[in-house]
Amino acid sequence: LEAVGEGTVLLDEIGDLPLTSQAKLLHVLEERSFERLGSNRTIELRARILAATNRDLKQMVEDGTFRADLYYRISVVTVEVPSLRDRQDDIATLAQRFLADLAPSCGRRVTGISDAAIETLKGYSWPGNVRELRNVIEHALVLGDGPIIQPADWPAEVQRSVDGDKGSPGDDVAGDDVVQLP
Repeated sequence: LEAVGEGTVLLDEIGDLPLTSQAKLLHVLEERSFERLGSNRTIELRARILAATNRDLKQMVEDGTFRADLYYRISVVTVEVPSLRDRQDDIATLAQRFLADLAPSCGRRVTGISDAAIETLKGYSWPGNVRELRNVIEHALVLGDGPIIQPADWPAEVQRSVDGDKGSPGDDVAGDDVVQLP
């Protein structure tokens, strides 16, 4: 919190925070200050705090597993983002973004993702949501070959998601359209 200065801190999976830590976090948010462990010097909190969770915090408050006062402190603006399986139109854009971000560190020159590979991604249920999509792209970069990612480059569970009318997961059709990297 000190190092971020006037930046932004993301408290990811805040619904998993134990009750004792919730009390400490509430104190920091209420007082807009904190002390380092073992110090008696107060440090002002200047950062903006964002919290994310995939849990129903209202229900957790009712169940007594999340503090009501912390819930009301962090619920200033709430944005609900549908799961990836409900946003199929975003899959190609996200896949391209992850590909652009990850390709340089994988040491592989990739120019795009075939349309067939994108269709395979759209047919998958994404239980791990966007994090899983990122991992699938990294898998294809590490284990695939060639300048264009094909359906055969995806992990087996993604390949198995293809319906019979979409073709076989490993089909590599000559002249296949490609989603190019920017």
